[in-house]
This record gives sequence, structure tokens and C-alpha cells, in this order.
Amino acid sequence: MSELKLKGFAERAEERMPLPDFTALSDRGRELRHRRQAAVAGVLACVLAVAGILVVRNDSPKAVEPVRPPDNTPVRGPEYPGPVMEDLEAGTYELTPSPDPVYPRASITLPEGWNAWEGPNRFDVNEPAAGNEEALEEITWYVGILVVEVYGVQTRPCSGSSENVETVEPTAESLVRAIRHVRGGFRMTETPEPLATFGYPATRFRLIPTDGATGCEDNLFITAANGVVGGYADIEDVWVVDVDGYPVLIDSQLSGEVPPAVQDELEAAVDSIEFHFEE
Repeated sequence: MSELKLKGFAERAEERMPLPDFTALSDRGRELRHRRQAAVAGVLACVLAVAGILVVRNDSPKAVEPVRPPDNTPVRGPEYPGPVMEDLEAGTYELTPSPDPVYPRASITLPEGWNAWEGPNRFDVNEPAAGNEEALEEITWYVGILVVEVYGVQTRPCSGSSENVETVEPTAESLVRAIRHVRGGFRMTETPEPLATFGYPATRFRLIPTDGATGCEDNLFITAANGVVGGYADIEDVWVVDVDGYPVLIDSQLSGEVPPAVQDELEAAVDSIEFHFEE
């Protein structure tokens, strides 16, 4: 339930566990992505060259039909405001999982009553007159969603050592493998997801903390834009989505006695997530 204490959690996490060099991890991931893009560009150049030869050899050129935009173009809304701790209006927002401009972006549709932080969340407010940050100290339930690029996974939570961080290569397979290596503190299930879930291949994990994780404030995922996040919600569903070769992690968290209507909102918000690339 790491997002419940927000900034305070981050400060204590820095004191308890030295984090790895994010810059080195970022540079390594960026270098591998550039290699992958160069390889794809080389293959594309070969394909275009062959296509050009075939066109030249064709004695009876045909009229080319104009390209029609697909009917399922995702709805794109305003930029998500980020960790500003304020109420969100109902609607569709643009999420940026990574600071890398070539990385896919995501859209998510939220109902009324949600709040902006590292990812959209919602919690009970016992005193409506109080601000959101004050309300977090007294809440009894919480739901939240993150859509992020992951550089590393804490494979032995509550160890207090950065040596147990597994670096994640920029592939979905590497991220799935790192999550499988998480030891201690969780009951975990893993299932493949159909393409229809987010439009791309995905693997789903459900993480439920055991008694041994009680009171532990270590987070599981080291991300490019959101610091160290995830872990220790009462129920945490995690999807690793392979978006045309770019691994994106979706993290859905639920803690406390969440009303059924809010659980439905959480599921609907996750189901609304769509990915696209900037033109």
C-alpha cells in the first residue's frame, strides 16, 4: 500500500535502502532501444528496396487507393496532470509511461471522484473539508493505477539492500522474468492475457502480501518517471504489456474495504487503457 503515505514513504525508503544508479539503468535501456530501432530501420529499408524494384518492373501500374484512417483510433484527452494531489474531472487523460519520447503513450478514462498523484487513485474522505493530503492520513480504503516503464525489480523485498534489485532489459520477457524472481512476502499467480485486453500481448500477475510483509515499506518497481513504486497493497494486479516491443507495466492496487462500486470503477478504468505512439 505504498502510495497511501506518498512522499513520506519515499523519504523513508531512501533512508532504509540505497537505490541503484537510475542514470546508468536509464542509459543502458536507452542504448538497447536505439539498437533495436536501428535494426528495425535496416530491415524496413531492405523491404522498401525490394518493393521499389517490384514497382519498377510492373508494366501496368495500378491506381493507389488513399490510406483510410482506422475506425478504432483511440480517443486522446488532455495530459494527465501528474503528482499534484488534486481532484480530477471525469474524462479521458493522456499518460506518459516513460520520459523517452519514442516510448508509447497511454490513454485512460476515469469517472468523477478520482484524484491525481503518480497515477490516478481514489480513497475515502472522512472529512470532505480537509485537503487530499490530510485525508490520506485517515483513509480506510484505497485504489490506484500506475502505467510505467520499469528499469528494475526488487526481487527480495524488505531486505534493505539494493543488491537485490534485478535490472530489467527493455523487453517484456525481461520484465516478466524479473517479476517471477520476486521472493518472499507475496502469494503470486501468473496468467497470460488475451490480445483483446489492451490490444497487445500481456502477462498478468496477482500479488497478495503475506504476513511476513506486514509493516514493510519497500517498493517493488524502479521506474523511469515515478521513482520506486508498487507493492504491498492488499491486492495488486500487474500486467506486463508488450507494446510493439516496448514493455509497459500496468499496476492496479486495492487496499481496505473498498466499496463494490469503486471496485467496478477501478476495473473499468484499467479496461479503458489504450496505447498509441506519437506521430
